Amino acid sequence: MDEKRRDQLSSTSFGNSTPSGNGTVIAMICEDRLPVTILDGPGFRKFLEKSRPDVQLKHVSYYTQNVLPILCDNLEEKVRRDLTFATNVSLVFDTFKSDADRDEHVSLSAYWMNIQTMEPRHALLFYKTVPESSEISSLFIHSKLAKYEVHQKTIGYISESPSISNIDWLENISTKLPDFEAILDEISRSIYSSSTDLLRKVAHTVIDFQKMQKDQETTASKIQILETALPNVVLERPDSLSRRGHQEILRIALNISAIRNTINSSGNEDQRYTKLTEEEIKVTSFIFSILEQIQEAHNQIRHRYYQTASVIIPSLRVLLHKLTDVVKNDPSSPEQSIGRNVLNKLETAANDSQKNMVLKTATFLDPRFKDAFFFECHKSYMIHNFKDRCGKVIKEEVLVAPKNEEKNRQMSVFDSFIQEKSNGSSSEPKTELETEIENYLKEETNSRTDPIDFWLQNQCKFPILKYLAAQYLATPASASGAKKLYEDGEKIIPTGFSDNSRDSFVFCSANIDVYGY
Repeated sequence: MDEKRRDQLSSTSFGNSTPSGNGTVIAMICEDRLPVTILDGPGFRKFLEKSRPDVQLKHVSYYTQNVLPILCDNLEEKVRRDLTFATNVSLVFDTFKSDADRDEHVSLSAYWMNIQTMEPRHALLFYKTVPESSEISSLFIHSKLAKYEVHQKTIGYISESPSISNIDWLENISTKLPDFEAILDEISRSIYSSSTDLLRKVAHTVIDFQKMQKDQETTASKIQILETALPNVVLERPDSLSRRGHQEILRIALNISAIRNTINSSGNEDQRYTKLTEEEIKVTSFIFSILEQIQEAHNQIRHRYYQTASVIIPSLRVLLHKLTDVVKNDPSSPEQSIGRNVLNKLETAANDSQKNMVLKTATFLDPRFKDAFFFECHKSYMIHNFKDRCGKVIKEEVLVAPKNEEKNRQMSVFDSFIQEKSNGSSSEPKTELETEIENYLKEETNSRTDPIDFWLQNQCKFPILKYLAAQYLATPASASGAKKLYEDGEKIIPTGFSDNSRDSFVFCSANIDVYGY
């Protein structure tokens, strides 16, 4: 921070416990996500004149050009200081593209754990608007990570953003993690790879029924199909349709089919509109049941803060198990062909997730799951890779009771060999980590166990594992947030302001709730 900016910071008083009027005003805009143009509104100015006559409001441009940058600097410094206490950090790159401006809105967030309270923490490191199909330079990202001093603390990162591609150096020092939501969305989209026309017909069915509702009041009175843009998304940008979008449009289509059956029985059906055949309804119902299974697996595991990466492996294993039962081995049935395609995608995702050691370690350290969902044991990996974390070795001496001394002297070398082999694990010295892992795996826990409560209650019993859990359990399951950040920016900054101003407001509004001003 240069001297001029430091002097401005002092006069604006963001660093003090009692901010000046200018600082308080811009902080209020960020915290409440209010439109910044409110500062030029006559009603707000009259209110402020009566309630705070000591504060003289300036033009909006003064706040965006002078006060906002100071608030950004102050919050960046607070985030940087907070991150110095983080042992390990996970990074999440996310992108949102708006239909309104077609720009790419890219965010980078850091996630870590407060080792004392075992509560996950996160902060927005940057939010940047770039033109469509352009990239954020690797040098810019590297400089940001260096500024926050996290590039050597990063254990994993999520990035599916096309705007961020040249970060091979990050993969050299950390592990790329899967995006759980992206996996489920990809599995959902794969459903229609063998029946692409069906989804389009579903969309036309919904569109036509909405038209029919407007034409016939009697039909409209029987059911209210909410106005939705989903059919247009299907027809124009099917690759952007999310899993929830798939599920919702199928739910609407099946409701429409049920209503039409009722209308048909009375002979009032209008033949001008698109409708699904019985076979198509059967396939659609089958697809909907698959999406319901995916949603159920996603919703079953909850966390008091956010869904962490430790849920990915168990969710995919459970989903694979459940859908295997749903899909029958009938090659002649069209819906079974769809089901097998989904199973193949799901099996690939499950196998890939099991190869990710950061993901497996996070799952192992989550007391809800431990090692129950792995294809291969993870205990040896934990001992081999983290044995240096414990400095002591527990010497387990084999004590022989006096009354057995004579018996042991008379034991043959063959019997001695068998006894030593059977007791070999107890006669060798164990590290504290090995002992902790053995006892941890014996703890009675289930999917409703709260990971934070567990590690706080057992930190004396498992100090090494608790320390490791603090490094891995904060990692999020998905890259999410860029859309909400964009929407916050739209609330605060209307058109006509620069992208830099909007990006700065978004950064401040995302961090001010936690770090204040």
